[in-house]
Amino acid sequence: MKFRIHFRLLCSIAIIAVIGIVAAGTVHASSWRYELPIERDGVMLMDDLIYRVRLDDDITKAKRVNRFFNQILVSRETGHAVQSPEELVQAGRGSQLDIAVAKLFALEAAGIPAHRMSVTRVRHHDLDGMHVLLLVYPGSSSEPIVLDTLTREIQWLSDRPGLFVVDMMSHQDVSSILNQSRQRLAW
Repeated sequence: MKFRIHFRLLCSIAIIAVIGIVAAGTVHASSWRYELPIERDGVMLMDDLIYRVRLDDDITKAKRVNRFFNQILVSRETGHAVQSPEELVQAGRGSQLDIAVAKLFALEAAGIPAHRMSVTRVRHHDLDGMHVLLLVYPGSSSEPIVLDTLTREIQWLSDRPGLFVVDMMSHQDVSSILNQSRQRLAW
């Protein structure tokens, strides 16, 4: 009987210690703000995600990539260079364009052909101004699914009647924008 009590007490202490270690690893002592794991180990987590989803169907890939990148804080800042996916996950924050670009490159690395995706500017009936998201044509579908920072779940474009497409950028357009951003930073 006494052994059981001591064993339970030791297990409780071990669990509390593990919780304390986990909590200590996610809070900055200097600022006491919560840190998303993606900020600490973002590139490693992104690479792991891409590796794990390679054999999934296109819709499952899109769901998992969308959820991963939607952990990133969306900033309203404009005028900065477009971030690469690695820069985005290391910073833990970025513009809607940065997040859509990261989703595009992650899905391409996971096996979805670039010609079946486009970074898209839309007008949203509930938002002022433009909104940027990624459209993906899964498999042989003629209708795209929407990967959006506004919602965790993906939906078919026809299920989002409040979105009005303004313009679309292909993978080649996005690569060109990234290269121009790098050249500006090199000056």
